[in-house]
Amino acid sequence: MKGKGLPEPVYETESMFSVSFYRLSTANVTNDVTNQEQFVVEKIKLNPKITSQQLSEQLSLLERQIKRILKNLKTNRKSNELAEQEVIGKLFQLMTISISLIISLI
Repeated sequence: MKGKGLPEPVYETESMFSVSFYRLSTANVTNDVTNQEQFVVEKIKLNPKITSQQLSEQLSLLERQIKRILKNLKTNRKSNELAEQEVIGKLFQLMTISISLIISLI
């Protein structure tokens, strides 16, 4: 681990045995992709009928890079929608539990 510049694993032995491993940060790569995605979204908002070829010319990227960015945007939107549905479901469960407690106190 030290040879690769990674932190040592963390061992925990309380109720169960667990080991936590850490990896190198990829924050710079993620920020670059996010900036590209944001720029693509802005261009699409300005012109909803813009083609991937036009985007690639305007952003100086290959068309396949634009297609990959668009695919990532679609995937992220779907995962965000699923996360929102999960949160709504949990809130509904909490509301149901709260109502049950209130009813039991009456």
